Amino acid sequence: MTKQVSPYAVVIADLKKRREKIDVAIKALESLSDLPEGAIGTAMVPGAAGTPPIEGEFLGLSIPEATKKLLQMRKTPLGNAAIVKALEEGGLFLTSESKTNTVGSVLNRRARQVGDIVSPRRGQWGLKEWYPGRNFGRKAEEEEASGDVADPVELSPQEELRRRHEAMLKTVENVLGDESQ
Repeated sequence: MTKQVSPYAVVIADLKKRREKIDVAIKALESLSDLPEGAIGTAMVPGAAGTPPIEGEFLGLSIPEATKKLLQMRKTPLGNAAIVKALEEGGLFLTSESKTNTVGSVLNRRARQVGDIVSPRRGQWGLKEWYPGRNFGRKAEEEEASGDVADPVELSPQEELRRRHEAMLKTVENVLGDESQ
């Protein structure tokens, strides 16, 4: 009888292996620089979570384009107020009286029409690519109502495990950012 391997154990082992390689690369770069070890944190990296965007970064972009760029930079879901603040800091000029409502309305329309920006929970916006396999919006509801949803395909245990492993890795990479780049 074959012992079942937890998909979490596989993902954790893979992440630890990556972390070891990243730590070695960081130490090598720090030894080449004139900075003390650990002197650079994410707060010093432009666009990292919690840091303001570079001035003028969103100049000339539409609200959806600028929001998509912001979400790609931050790699975490954001609320309307946080989006408005970051877009204005990045040079996007918003003229409406209720800026948060305007951004929310524009992003709702974008989510329905294009689907690249989604609302994973009420009041939050993220990128569709962060949520593989999850359906958002009316398209999924309409398909279910019309019966056009494809029948699920029976997968072998190995294929199911492989897909779960890939989905977990993608989720972890989206949360942590792709440190390997």
